[in-house]
Amino acid sequence: MTLLDETLAYATLFAVGPAVTAEIHARLRRPAPLEQTYVLSGTVERVRLGLVNAHATILDECGQLIAEADGKFMAVPNVVQNI
Repeated sequence: MTLLDETLAYATLFAVGPAVTAEIHARLRRPAPLEQTYVLSGTVERVRLGLVNAHATILDECGQLIAEADGKFMAVPNVVQNI
């Protein structure tokens, strides 16, 4: 779940800037054994009124889907200026 959350968060960060997780729905499709290489991918599907919808996947080396998640993020404007 943590890898999916991070992947969603980075996709959101690169698309709109800083944001906080509002909601995540994850689906675990297959076991993910340790000591294997996985490919994580995240995309932003929609941005509206500061709400960002994103989708993330984890694939194994053969391209089989291991897990996927949909998340909603709230953009946080002016974070850097307030620190």
